[in-house]
Parts: sequence; structure tokens; C-alpha cells
Amino acid sequence: MGILGKLFKTVLKEAAEQIYSSSWFESKTDEDLSTLYEEKRQQWLKSGDDLDRWESIHKEMEIINDEMVKRSNERYEREHPDAKPAHWTDKNRWEKD
Repeated sequence: MGILGKLFKTVLKEAAEQIYSSSWFESKTDEDLSTLYEEKRQQWLKSGDDLDRWESIHKEMEIINDEMVKRSNERYEREHPDAKPAHWTDKNRWEKD
């Protein structure tokens, strides 16, 4: 991918991030985000050969997904405060159960 392609991707992501600000996310429930993500997924599937539209919608989906994952992780940490990480890290990879 050339320099212009990388610049275009950066501009698209920044534009989507401005639309989905922190305060906007705070006003939405998990169900709202799930519904919006599905709407965007349907639009993405229908975008066909329009690569600009495909890329724009995909960036929005990434931002919404990141927020959904963040909320899910925060909820899990609240519900399981003493849980060990499900994946290995350099610190825990040799520990035995």
C-alpha cells in the first residue's frame, strides 16, 4: 500500500473517531452498540465493489467493536476480580494450575 493509501486510511479512521466520541459512546447501551454494529455490518455487506464505502464502513465497525470489547473486558474484570489471565504472558506462562 502506498503513502496515499495509508493517508486515506488514517483520514477515514480519524473521521469515524470524531463521529463516535467518548460522550457519544457513554450515552449508548450495550444493546444499542450491538444493534448499530449489525446495521453497519449489513451496510458493509451491501457495499459491493465500492471500495471507499467498504473502507469507511469497516473503520466504523472497528471503532464500535473496540468499544464493545472494552466494555466486555471491564464487565468481566468487575465480575471476576481475582481471575487469572486467560492467555499466557511472559509473567505467567510457566505457572502451573
